[in-house]
Amino acid sequence: MSYRFTIAESVPENVRRIAAEQIQSAISNLKKKDPKKRDERIHEARKSIKRLRALLRLVRPELGRSFRQENTTLRDIGRTLSDLRDSTIVLETFDALSDEPSDKKKLDSVRKGLQQEKKAREESIEADKSLRSAAQALASVAGRVKEWPLNTDGFDAIAEGLKTEYRGGRKTMPKALKKDDSLLFHEWRKRAKCQLYHMRLLQDLFTDSLQEQDQQLHALETALGDDHNLLILREHLKGHSRAFGGKKSVKECIRLATVRENQLRSQARELGEKIYAQKPKAFVQTLRAEWEQARESHLPPPGPDGSTKRKPVRIPRGDNETAA
Repeated sequence: MSYRFTIAESVPENVRRIAAEQIQSAISNLKKKDPKKRDERIHEARKSIKRLRALLRLVRPELGRSFRQENTTLRDIGRTLSDLRDSTIVLETFDALSDEPSDKKKLDSVRKGLQQEKKAREESIEADKSLRSAAQALASVAGRVKEWPLNTDGFDAIAEGLKTEYRGGRKTMPKALKKDDSLLFHEWRKRAKCQLYHMRLLQDLFTDSLQEQDQQLHALETALGDDHNLLILREHLKGHSRAFGGKKSVKECIRLATVRENQLRSQARELGEKIYAQKPKAFVQTLRAEWEQARESHLPPPGPDGSTKRKPVRIPRGDNETAA
């Protein structure tokens, strides 16, 4: 099944189903043995964990103390997987700096250094052991899903979670832009990504009026994600110029990274002004109206006794979500 809520299920049923699916998907990727696709499998597992953490944030008030336990466990698993993937991200970010042949030639020594470092890191880390440990930790979360204290149904079960993440992004954006601070941009990115996943969870219940915002959020999250990867690249190069062809090569690489960073932040500002145009209360009211409209559209006309029975809703199979 897909990362989607359906009217056919209550909010608690949706949450438990989706949580179980994301955990199983992550475990499956972590347990596969193909070493040639290890980076891809880690990437997919990390996406499942991020989706799961966003799901938890959507119903955080309902979960109470359970939220802290599960979120901490998932955060720690995510960090382990990030450590395994950082060298790959650094190399991919470097390759995206410029398409100009002249730039690639000047920075060839930097790329060779990054490749050598990636290989050395992979050899020094017990990757398979780390992946098995992560899979075991996820299995422990799976065993607790049925016990999560989810009692509220309807839009009220998710309203506060939606408002919190939207408000957080709306507040962080001006701070990041004013201070031009990479860590604040990263915090903004986390908020935007969580909101994007919330929209993905609900998009089958919405009319076309909110599809454009989903596309804008995806573009914003991508820009902010690329911005953070540039920070990782710069930090990686600083203080190790000899390993990457000397100070001149490193300086040129950082210059290109700064140019790209400015482009991304300009793009993020433009998108953010559109996405956060509404105040948090109005944003949630818009989503509530969409939710109620979707609910009503799946209720048949009242019968002779005035009662209604909800129509069964086909749950789509497969997930056509754009990679995030």
